Amino acid sequence: DPCRRYSALRNINLVIPRGGITALLGPSASGKTSLLSAIVGLRQPAHAVIERNYDSLGFMPQDLCLHEYFTVEEILMFYGRLHGVVHLPSIPGSRSISNLSGGTKRRVSLCCAIIHRPQFHYFRRAHCGSGPLAAKED
Repeated sequence: DPCRRYSALRNINLVIPRGGITALLGPSASGKTSLLSAIVGLRQPAHAVIERNYDSLGFMPQDLCLHEYFTVEEILMFYGRLHGVVHLPSIPGSRSISNLSGGTKRRVSLCCAIIHRPQFHYFRRAHCGSGPLAAKED
């Protein structure tokens, strides 16, 4: 089986500094998603040691994972409490997630990922549907 013999991730030593922006670029099937999935704990490589602190991790997947029946306020309160955020400012969010545009859903997902002020952010194609043109649709 060629898939079992091929390993996109070999001999990687990666230190991500605090306070900066690190982009992971490469051609298709080069292991970018595999590496980031291992970093955030979605996959465990067979022979690897990955040191991470989940409290300092903000994760925004490519596919949005928002519960459509919540309002914006409810989803942000949920993620805030999940991460132990005691006080949240007043959130004007009475609209249901299901009634939001794709770009607005992506921005709500971004808020959920950073609500606890993590030191490390993992955004999988966070720019899709949230640029200047997407802002016009709202």
